[in-house]
Amino acid sequence: MLVPVASARAGGGGGSGGGSGGGGGHSSSSHSANRRSSNPLSTVLGAAFVCIMASGGAIVFSFKVHAKHRKTKRLMEQLAKVDSSWDNKIFSTRMETIFYTVQEAWAQRNQEIARDCMSQSLYEQYNAKSQWMIIRHEKNILKDMKLLEAMPIDVNDFEGDSHDSIWVYIKARMVDYTIDDRTMQMISGSKSSTRFEEYWKLVKENGRWVLDEIRQKNEFDFHSI
Repeated sequence: MLVPVASARAGGGGGSGGGSGGGGGHSSSSHSANRRSSNPLSTVLGAAFVCIMASGGAIVFSFKVHAKHRKTKRLMEQLAKVDSSWDNKIFSTRMETIFYTVQEAWAQRNQEIARDCMSQSLYEQYNAKSQWMIIRHEKNILKDMKLLEAMPIDVNDFEGDSHDSIWVYIKARMVDYTIDDRTMQMISGSKSSTRFEEYWKLVKENGRWVLDEIRQKNEFDFHSI
């Protein structure tokens, strides 16, 4: 059975447009006659504090990602001594190919383009979603794609290839919006380039790395790896 697709790049992230919901939460200043008027300086300082806390959290997260990457990279170097598919340079080239090819297939609503870059299960899932988009006359426009970082942060190596896997932290940017292919009008998303972070899981099929799963940043338990 075909299921509705989240309108956005491959993986279902990004925006469906439409801003946050309507006007609940607004309170009138006439509600309390004794309420003090807000202090502009305290407002500015409060906003600055929030920004500092947010940037501090981002710095800590970045440090943890890079630490995971360094550890994983060392492990891959050891594994590459007996299996060249773990070689960091070879893997990086393959990862870049997968990233751009999967996005192109998604934008064209033609998963055959990325057939050798996806696992069988993901191919079937994306193919069903692409067919549903065609039925709904939805076409995802992806432009100015740029893969900024692709850092392996966790590996699993087993006897044989059938259960080998790598989780990769992805940072990229692109223009991402959806149009009605009959009117060519934008129905969701934004024509401005936006940056995003995701986690991509690659597995081996027939001796080659292929994409098996994409999780958004808020869907991934970083501490579980």
